[in-house]
Amino acid sequence: NARLLIAPYRYLSTFRPGRMSSSIPEHQMVIDAILCGDGNTAAEMMSQHVNLLGDSLSDLLHFLEDHVGSMRAGL
Repeated sequence: NARLLIAPYRYLSTFRPGRMSSSIPEHQMVIDAILCGDGNTAAEMMSQHVNLLGDSLSDLLHFLEDHVGSMRAGL
């Protein structure tokens, strides 16, 4: 089940200290740019927001790689 596979990533990205409080202004900047008709700024703001999420995914993948490697070494 894909939901179970991505659950650790969702947890890491959502519950990282301070992440939710910084995410709200990020979304607001995107909305403001859209409402002002500034598609370029909206796209840039959204890209920055998504890239932050990508950093969390990268962290998770490294964790899983290390964790799985450790488990295999113990076998």
